[in-house]
Amino acid sequence: MLFRTRSILQLTILGFLAVTALLISALFISARHLDTLTMSGQQTVNQSANAMRASRELIEHSGALERSARQFLILRDPALLEVYDDRRVALHETLRQLLALGNDPAISEQAGALRDIESQAYQELNAATSETDFEYPRLLEPAYELTRLTSAWVDARAAQLLDQTANSQRALNIRTLWLVCTALLLAVLFVALITRPLQRLDSAIKNLGRGEYQDRVRIGGPSDLQLLGSRLDWLRDRLQQLEQQRSEFLRHVSHELKTPLAAMQESAALMA
Repeated sequence: MLFRTRSILQLTILGFLAVTALLISALFISARHLDTLTMSGQQTVNQSANAMRASRELIEHSGALERSARQFLILRDPALLEVYDDRRVALHETLRQLLALGNDPAISEQAGALRDIESQAYQELNAATSETDFEYPRLLEPAYELTRLTSAWVDARAAQLLDQTANSQRALNIRTLWLVCTALLLAVLFVALITRPLQRLDSAIKNLGRGEYQDRVRIGGPSDLQLLGSRLDWLRDRLQQLEQQRSEFLRHVSHELKTPLAAMQESAALMA
């Protein structure tokens, strides 16, 4: 026997706990996959929202830098250069936040190009004088290109999330089906382990009732059923002995009655 238990009650409880543990495992795995998928989706949504927000801020900062630089070149007001410095710090901070999201190399390259263009323009702007023929570059064009790349990256992340969701759902369905099938097989196994000794016990009792004492009673399973089987086997031996004694008694009685009956039959024949 696969499981050695003391009683059929312990075997039943063991089977119930095994099947319940598998079903709980299936629920735990499902909940864990859902949590992982939810966290991944939330992270993707947050990164996408931050990337789109950063790209919009880059367009705003780039436009503001162009306006401040052109105003400074015309008016030569130092206050405008201070405004430009503030916008410049905001632009570089937004670029840093965008690169921190772990985007693809195209976005990193475009962001680096925008930063280099602005840094070169800032140096030339500080060195420009009234006699210098300096035209501030257009930052909006690389900013719009960076926004386009960011939007494409967000779409790719959304498609990747959909594929990941579909793959996770298929894997989860397969694991859940496997665990449920295993639980059903365990249930069938424990039902067989419980009912088979009872069927043998019922068959042994029927054989005793029909007077068939030749076959020994062998009951497997838990210890209490084995003990009951050994007692039934003892009862079979006892009934077999009693049956033999009854047969011997009837044989002796028939032998003892045979001689007087023969004499009486002979006497009756003589009298006739």
